[in-house]
Amino acid sequence: MDIVIAHCKGTIVRRTYDFHKMLKRKFVVNEIFETELNFVTQLNMVIVLFKKPLEDAKGKILPKLLIRTLFHNIDQVMTAACMNANIFQKCIVDWKYDSCFGKSILSTLSNMLPLVEYTLRSDMQKKELQNAYKNKVFKGFVQLSCSEETTKKLSLEDLLITPIQRLMRYHTLLTELLKYTPLKHPDYKYIVKADQKFHDLVIATNTRAKQHDLLLTCASVIYGMPELVQPWRYCIYYEECYVNGLKTKSMCFLFNDVIVWMDNVVPLVIEQQASYFLKYEETNQIYLTEITNHFKSVKIPNCYEIILKDKHYSFVFLKHEHLNTWVNVLHTCLNPK
Repeated sequence: MDIVIAHCKGTIVRRTYDFHKMLKRKFVVNEIFETELNFVTQLNMVIVLFKKPLEDAKGKILPKLLIRTLFHNIDQVMTAACMNANIFQKCIVDWKYDSCFGKSILSTLSNMLPLVEYTLRSDMQKKELQNAYKNKVFKGFVQLSCSEETTKKLSLEDLLITPIQRLMRYHTLLTELLKYTPLKHPDYKYIVKADQKFHDLVIATNTRAKQHDLLLTCASVIYGMPELVQPWRYCIYYEECYVNGLKTKSMCFLFNDVIVWMDNVVPLVIEQQASYFLKYEETNQIYLTEITNHFKSVKIPNCYEIILKDKHYSFVFLKHEHLNTWVNVLHTCLNPK
């Protein structure tokens, strides 16, 4: 009886779907699972061979703060990857011709948040790693830890960049899976949705990473703003303008949580060399949550009005196109989809 049932199912599959595509679907899902296992293995190398020994050294190799920057949320990335691997493994074990893998990978979207956060900090991590290599003890430690037996000849840089590449890998494999999923297959609608979700996630993460890099650039010219650089903060736009009058030109920064403008430049002498910075003043800022209304001025050219509960601000831009860009980005920031 089992042989008859299996024969009937095989006949149905061949008639309903392209048998070659069914084999390809299983191959792609297997690849998603196997690459996730490899990802877990490489994350484990980072934690066991580098992060934990450096922490156990209690500052003798690297300062604790630098260790936290280098390996920030690698443990959370590892936990999420293990959860994903378990989900994908169940799909492989229970695989049938009509299995809906799309449902399963859609359920992992919340597990991608640690990967996104890791990616946003990648530029800072890269710079800190370059600084860390100036330490001869750390450089020697890394050279001893990287070998064919321990890391399969992968460098620390190779291992640390793996999570950044992972989001794009999901999207690439999902696009491949979609190519081999027939329109009539019950998984088709889920794969389409998953492919779009991961595409949007990759685009949004890349955009946010660039905005976070811009934040770091802004931080290099701003003096006195406490806790400016945060994992969740990014710079959306900056431009010269006049705030509440035409006497002094200011540099205005639009971050995702606050608008800050500065009109005072201060010199700082470092190692007998003077550098100039924009001086932050607490009075020259507007938190986006405080804005009750905002609109283009009908009286003043190139002017944008921002209303708070008890204050009124006017931002006059030098060019009309600067005003239009400001309007678009501020509106998007205040009214996210």
